[in-house]
Amino acid sequence: MYTALAIEFQSLTGLRIGELLAIKVNDIDFENKTLSVNGTMFWAKSDEGFGSKETTKTNKSYRVINLTTRCIEIINKLVLEK
Repeated sequence: MYTALAIEFQSLTGLRIGELLAIKVNDIDFENKTLSVNGTMFWAKSDEGFGSKETTKTNKSYRVINLTTRCIEIINKLVLEK
């Protein structure tokens, strides 16, 4: 179920997989239904294990995405109902 919802969210928002994995709850503005894209996850061995949050792919990749009601529902299921 988690994978299907994550893929649906990615298709609704147009996020790259690394951007999707780097989302934090404080990147989401529930009141205005927006998501701030400000980083990406990449897979490289580091002292903490694999994966590091870095800046986005390009400067134009920093953006604010309007979220649909369905996107908010998915976020609630994936993040807030843990």
